Amino acid sequence: MARKKQQLVNSSRRSFLRNSAVASAVLGAGTAGSLAADYVLNRRVSGAPSMHKRMVLINLFGGADGLNLVVPKTVARYYDRRPDIAIPVGTELSLDTGVNPNALYGLNPAMDRIHQLWQDGDVAIINQVGYPSANRSHFASMDIWSWGVRSGFAGLGVDPSGWVARFAGNYANTTTGVASFRVGRPLDLVGGNGQPLAMNTLATFKLDGESNSNFAANHTLQGEKVLEILQNSTFANDNQAEAANLISTSYAVADQAAMAIANYNSTVDYRSIDGNSNVVRDPGNGLRDMARLINAGFDTKLFYTGLGGWDHHSNILAAQAQRARWLDDAVGAFAQDMKDMGVWDDMAIVIFSEFGRRNFQNGSEGTDHGH
Repeated sequence: MARKKQQLVNSSRRSFLRNSAVASAVLGAGTAGSLAADYVLNRRVSGAPSMHKRMVLINLFGGADGLNLVVPKTVARYYDRRPDIAIPVGTELSLDTGVNPNALYGLNPAMDRIHQLWQDGDVAIINQVGYPSANRSHFASMDIWSWGVRSGFAGLGVDPSGWVARFAGNYANTTTGVASFRVGRPLDLVGGNGQPLAMNTLATFKLDGESNSNFAANHTLQGEKVLEILQNSTFANDNQAEAANLISTSYAVADQAAMAIANYNSTVDYRSIDGNSNVVRDPGNGLRDMARLINAGFDTKLFYTGLGGWDHHSNILAAQAQRARWLDDAVGAFAQDMKDMGVWDDMAIVIFSEFGRRNFQNGSEGTDHGH
């Protein structure tokens, strides 16, 4: 498959995306059809080099209430202004022990695995991160963080683009230099000269579509025939050649994704206990797929995923505890996975949200948009 792909003609990715009718017609409108729109890979994966540095971004969509996640347990006003929703005194997970003790704060009691990482010296908490004159609109604030620009791109000498896309173009412009999971194609990844890969899950990143063996076998045969036709075709223009190149590569990438899943034999449990269920929740789904790619030797430098549902205008204690547990279980499992693979010391995880909340509780035992 690699030999066939290398014989296909390359052309401008931008021009191809403007004229992708050939790819759309062959790939169809399902999972594979989204590959063209998401700038799917244009060459095969080469294994990650040793000492490969990686960053994982976890976006807490909705404006997470930081004061109930990182509790200012020595500040009387915190309890005065949140008489019904403050984390009860003494239930927070103390940060006054460990490698870098801090007696001023504690963690939400649902975050025991992240607390252990703190004890080990693997967590840093950065307060008061923001931008001047904070915008309290979810959409406007998310755009500001995603672009990395506050007042437009005029005069900056760069095209409108997300900061992750710009990073990819300059520092991770390889087949899988940047990859996102479970968040669609966030604005952070849009534009630029890089090739960020956006997918829902590795399992759906395939052309077979169904698990039924007959269906899969038929589509495998169909794929082989498509590649054979493309290999023996003469293209009228570079756009058609690039479409053919994309189709060929898509089959190769589908195989690589399947191999990443098949070769991942970790015993780490990413599930969260939620009522009577015990399933993998976001961001655990995305983090587990990242672990599969890392285990398979992909050269990705920056990963992106997220967890929604942090806009707690009411009943914050129970609702936030659930989300905090999902986040904690996922990060704890991923950390263990990375340690087992021997790559934890070359990994940084950044957890962020578009804004915080007001320090006063509202009338619905929640909090409203703040800084």
